[in-house]
Parts: sequence; C-alpha cells; structure tokens
Amino acid sequence: MTAAAVREVDWQRTVCETLDVKGWTWNHTRRSIGGKGKGWVTATTLKGWPDLVAWRGPRLLFIELKADGGRLTAEQQVVLVELQTVAAANPHVEVHVWRPRDWDRVVAVLL
Repeated sequence: MTAAAVREVDWQRTVCETLDVKGWTWNHTRRSIGGKGKGWVTATTLKGWPDLVAWRGPRLLFIELKADGGRLTAEQQVVLVELQTVAAANPHVEVHVWRPRDWDRVVAVLL
C-alpha cells in the first residue's frame, strides 16, 4: 500500500478489509449527520472513542486511524492514554494509532 495522499475513509476501509482477511472480529462506531447541518456526530457517549475495536482469541485491540497528516483531538488523546493504562496491566490489550505509512506494522500486528 502506498501512503501518498490516502484519505482516512479509504485507510479505514483497507484496515477493516485486512481485519476480515486475518480473521478478526471488529466494531466501528459509525458517524451520522447532525441535525440542522451541524456536521458529523459520533453515536457514542464518549468523545474521543477509537475508530475500531477488534478482537481475536484473547487479544483486544483499540485502533485509532488517521491520515498521514491527521491529528488526534484532545479528547482522543485522553481516551487513548486511559486505554494505554488498561493495556499496561493486561498483555492481551493493545492500543494503536495507525496511519497509512504504518502499513507494514499494521500487517505485523494483525498476523
């Protein structure tokens, strides 16, 4: 996969397809359009929740996806730090921020 100018939506599709091929079960909390043109609203009670949660066997992955130039929001940073605290106490829990340039690492993690 070439990382040049990959849109986040396309990156997510690639990661989800790879999760499927590698036998992972996963969930994506979908965004929906807000009322009165207010933009995108994520249907979750927690701002900053990662894009994907995936599991296979004993492993549980929390995955935030970003385009190569994308930045984490303050809410995403807080949630990821909290999840990393959980992961530090449980070797089966992993927290990742993946960008298209991380393709080789993504494939290695999902083996």
